Amino acid sequence: MWRNLTLIFFTCISALVVYCQKYVVSTALKAVGYDAHVEISFNNPTGFVYELYLLNKEGKEFSKRAKISSGFYIDFVGEYGKNLHLIYCLVPNGMDVNTKEASKYKIYSDTHKFTNDQLLDMVQRYSTRYFYDAFNFNMVTGQQVVHSYLAIDQGSTEVMIENYRSGLIWKLFMQNEEIHNGLKKMGFWYET
Repeated sequence: MWRNLTLIFFTCISALVVYCQKYVVSTALKAVGYDAHVEISFNNPTGFVYELYLLNKEGKEFSKRAKISSGFYIDFVGEYGKNLHLIYCLVPNGMDVNTKEASKYKIYSDTHKFTNDQLLDMVQRYSTRYFYDAFNFNMVTGQQVVHSYLAIDQGSTEVMIENYRSGLIWKLFMQNEEIHNGLKKMGFWYET
């Protein structure tokens, strides 16, 4: 009998601990806005799951953007426009975002055009962090990503940055008569 009571007691305590863990407050909330995305980070050593919401343009309703447990998330917001003032709410999984308690978890961020230093920072951080050489769906799970880099994968990044900054690459490309002829043959129209 004591054995059964002990088992019931520990089961109840475990259920209570799991229930209480549901509302652990994340710390060090931070949102940094860039040109078309926002990087959201927070301290989450326990790995709890949080839900990220974004307030709509009218400021009336939150829409769910993601479930996060890693402590880092990139939210692509380019479809909403440029130079945005965004309000996020990061709440523990299961908490209603429209409650007074949830308002404690608001994060504010502004998007803006990249500076040259920010562009360089992005290339240095993400070209060695996310853009590996290859991915193969046919490989065994966990071995699908080739953890190496080739210069050909990195070289195009600099060209894209220069085109973003000044439009130089596009302007040079479109000066070529063969490009205009090819576009016409494919049914595209380009105004110079």
